[in-house]
Amino acid sequence: MADLDRYLRRFRRLVSPPGRPATAGAPSDREVGLRDELGDVFAAVDAVQGEAEQLLEDARREAEHRRAEAGDRAARIVAEAREDAERERTEAARAWRDRVERDLSDARQEADRQVTEVRTRTDERIEGVVDRAVHDLLSSEFEFAPGRSG
Repeated sequence: MADLDRYLRRFRRLVSPPGRPATAGAPSDREVGLRDELGDVFAAVDAVQGEAEQLLEDARREAEHRRAEAGDRAARIVAEAREDAERERTEAARAWRDRVERDLSDARQEADRQVTEVRTRTDERIEGVVDRAVHDLLSSEFEFAPGRSG
């Protein structure tokens, strides 16, 4: 507050001889007065500006640090996604192979069933065909004689 008191005294009426008022005066050296008057303000502004510059530099460093961390995190996420994709492809291939193997097994079983069915029908019919062929051969007018050519 001493500076404020000094500042206000500059504008006080100066008294010349006793009892006689003088005109209001201002400091004769205006530049010195302004320097005294505003020096503390400019010093405070300089301090704040220095602090602001430091905050800005800290913010830049923090932003760079966060960018680096984000880049690392993104790289990890991409690597995990690739691993997950590979795992999913492997699972899908395994599921497809299992399905194909089941279908193949079902087809083999169906083929075996059909073969068995055909053999059973063949065995049932072959006796009748052989019996008929023998009967037709024996009942035909053709006579078989060994050593005789026809």
